[in-house]
Amino acid sequence: MNTSTPDNKKRKQRNRSSPSLPLDLTELKKSKLTPNVNMSDGTSMETPEVHEVRDKSDELSDAQLDKLCERVGAVIEAKLDARLKPMVDDLVKRALNDFSDEIKALKSENAELKKKINVLELQADAAEQYSRRNCLRVTGIVESPGESTDTLITDMARALGVDLSLDEIDRSHRVGKIPPIDPAIDPEDAPPPKRAIIVKFVSYRSRNKFFKVRTLAKDRGYKKVFVNEDLTRYRNNLLYQARMLAKDDKLLGAWSSDGTILIKENSNRVLRVNTADDLARY
Repeated sequence: MNTSTPDNKKRKQRNRSSPSLPLDLTELKKSKLTPNVNMSDGTSMETPEVHEVRDKSDELSDAQLDKLCERVGAVIEAKLDARLKPMVDDLVKRALNDFSDEIKALKSENAELKKKINVLELQADAAEQYSRRNCLRVTGIVESPGESTDTLITDMARALGVDLSLDEIDRSHRVGKIPPIDPAIDPEDAPPPKRAIIVKFVSYRSRNKFFKVRTLAKDRGYKKVFVNEDLTRYRNNLLYQARMLAKDDKLLGAWSSDGTILIKENSNRVLRVNTADDLARY
């Protein structure tokens, strides 16, 4: 039987080479070199200090991630701009060219339509003026209750030396509204109204017979009574503008003849006025 004592030196070597207990965690906690500690049973343990460091690391990574996303977004946006901008510019240029062509076509069409409208308006005005060829407008005759405008015209014609019968008058009547009476004035002292009288003769010959002697009115008891052609609103406005030019000595005179507006320049040249553009140069 072998009763020799074991070799203590070999025992110490065996204990150092294969420990049966877990590693000492104190030094590991102090060093914080390894986040996980492997236990003898195969499990791992994370120290509180390592967990705190990991939480801080997670917070920093979120901030860094946000900055990274911004940088990546800026880079992507720059690349998209570099690639898409020429395409967008080309599309916009084509669209603008198309719109420009369409606008030019619409402007041209609009100009043509305006010309046609002006022509139609002038034609309509000429037709209306022709329908008034047998009419005259008499202004300045005092208005009285129960009057007969036909009698007023025949009496005036007789005073001017014209034999004008009632049969030569188709119709006559006052036009316009009676002007209101000033409340500060006694109605008996208010001046009588003097609305214009429109006279339609049965023929142009009868109308012209009365119209030719109109200049004698002021010397035959009809002072401030005027006989004028019955013009359309458009032609009446042209005549008014022409007379204002004559009043400013830019023209020698302005009048109407058979519905046509005539002006006399300072050079004694007589011209016909059809539109306002004909007066613009004066």
